[in-house]
Amino acid sequence: MKICSYIFVLYFLTSIQLKAQEVDSLISKLAIAKEDTNKVKLLNRLASIFLSKDLLRSSDYSKRSYKLAGELNFIKGKASAAVLRGVAFLEQGNTDSAEYLYGISESLFEKINHLSGKAAIMSQRSGIYVTKGVYDKALDLHQKSLNIYIKLNDKENQAIALSGIGMVYGLLGQYKLSEEYYLKALKIKKDFGDERGMSIVYTNLGSDNYNNNAYEKALYYINKALNIQEKHGDKRLIIVNKTNRGNVFVKQAKYGQATTDHLFSLEENIKMRDTLAMINSLTSIGDIYNFTSRFKQASHKFREAEALLKDTTNLITLRTIYLGLGTAYNGSGELKNAADFYKKAYLLENRIFNGTLSEKIANLKETFEAEKREKEIDILKEKENNLQLLAEKRKLNVYISISGILLVLSILFIVIIASKNKRDKLKLETAKNKAMFEQKALRAQMNPHFIFNSLNSIQKYILQNQSQEAYDYLAKFSKLIRQVLMNSERSDITIKDEKVLLELYVELEQRRFKNRFDYSIICSAIVPLNFKIPIMLVQPFVENAIWHGLMNLNRTKHGLLTIDFELEQDNLKIQIKDNGIGREAAALKRKDSEYRSVGMMFTQKRLELLKESGNINAKIEIIDLKDENGNANGTSVEIKFPLIVLNED
Repeated sequence: MKICSYIFVLYFLTSIQLKAQEVDSLISKLAIAKEDTNKVKLLNRLASIFLSKDLLRSSDYSKRSYKLAGELNFIKGKASAAVLRGVAFLEQGNTDSAEYLYGISESLFEKINHLSGKAAIMSQRSGIYVTKGVYDKALDLHQKSLNIYIKLNDKENQAIALSGIGMVYGLLGQYKLSEEYYLKALKIKKDFGDERGMSIVYTNLGSDNYNNNAYEKALYYINKALNIQEKHGDKRLIIVNKTNRGNVFVKQAKYGQATTDHLFSLEENIKMRDTLAMINSLTSIGDIYNFTSRFKQASHKFREAEALLKDTTNLITLRTIYLGLGTAYNGSGELKNAADFYKKAYLLENRIFNGTLSEKIANLKETFEAEKREKEIDILKEKENNLQLLAEKRKLNVYISISGILLVLSILFIVIIASKNKRDKLKLETAKNKAMFEQKALRAQMNPHFIFNSLNSIQKYILQNQSQEAYDYLAKFSKLIRQVLMNSERSDITIKDEKVLLELYVELEQRRFKNRFDYSIICSAIVPLNFKIPIMLVQPFVENAIWHGLMNLNRTKHGLLTIDFELEQDNLKIQIKDNGIGREAAALKRKDSEYRSVGMMFTQKRLELLKESGNINAKIEIIDLKDENGNANGTSVEIKFPLIVLNED
């Protein structure tokens, strides 16, 4: 669906309502201005005014201001010029240059601790994230900006931040929340008598109602905005609303009126040299041609738009162009070209979603890495304390030895024997501590590994399933994460708790793979559920059975996974059994896969450390299962523990 354009509210462009003669007066003052800070301010004001009239001219004024402010060491003026240049670049579709200049401006405002300027940069940066479809970051920046303006009691700029929040909620389809923030902003604008600001809010309310399929209400707000903007001769905003009104007319099948509005917008955008707006006009006209079966003309317009779009990170606009081209080629019978562009649009859709999700996953990974580093620091501190204690004990032994020599030679023999025994005992304790520390460090690596595998399991399900099912899935996933984090500081876990964790994990995997396998987790009635086993021991083998055994099965064969806890003589036996393709076939498939499970390797290393420290002596046996014809029929993993160690703390 074609989305109506929002006005991204500019910090320097909220209350500029000058007539032509007033602009001419400012230009005349500039011609005779001295090379001082007042000239910098004058250049910045003109740059701000021409953002709505001529972007290249605006860029020229801000460039001159930036240079002069630098020569005068006028930091605030230089920061303002930098953000104005960034805005002009953003409007022309050059997000890289805009982001670079915003960074310069932010550091300059930071240098003089200019809170209002820093808040303005946050608002501008959010515009970049909006063009890239990263709405959560855009929303976060607007909220931070609002908090600063509230702290400064700056009502006028609070309205800008409120409008920004409303815009992002609108893009996310949360129209009630969006309207709530817009109406708060509108009240402030009315209190200040800021007609231009009011027209911007009306514009965005029109866009929200269009995108919510409320076309009559959208026309109401768009026409209110146009009445104000035509009164003040604000070409840029008139273009936006003519474009939006053209989109509404398309939805009402009024193609003649729609074409008139969009052709007007295209002509004016060309005059203003506003690249992004030109692209928007071209795609809108292309859509009309597609709707009216003029497919050749449509493909021509979309190709023009594609040629103008040099910023390939603007995924949303690029997706719109590819969808339009796919429709045009499909309509004209060029089916191969149509399929190619539909595929490109689909891949972009995934990138837009995955960009946000991957970032969240990266943040989660960073958190776990920080926790891991903290644990390692704690381990080093503990080792250092042990070494200090050892040094103090040795010092004490020296004093005892000297005293013994002075008192009686016979005592010397006793002291030497006692000192040797203490050193032997300390050496043994150090070895045990080393094994314990290595086990802790290894567990700190395993927890993120387990969680990221589960996150991978959830991603595809969210993309493809309905909201209620996704909510249920996320609820179980959050419970699993909570249980893992609660247990992460423990070295062992009861069989009862391990069974709960396994049931959560396997159910998530079963649902993600659309019930391609069944499972059962059974504890024998004679197995005491309060017996303890090393934490995170069974899950890597279960994961391996699902990913490499069951998921590689032919679609005609249904998978089966069983996990049994039972007693066998003096041992607890845990058996993980699947009817998958077997180890040999799985090894061949893994050669062509990017997925590499290290969980089983970590598990074997942990058991070696436990054995060295004398805590546990577990045995693992992996059995290749065969059918009556000798063909691979799955894998069985058996883990056995002596009962005597299971209940120790």
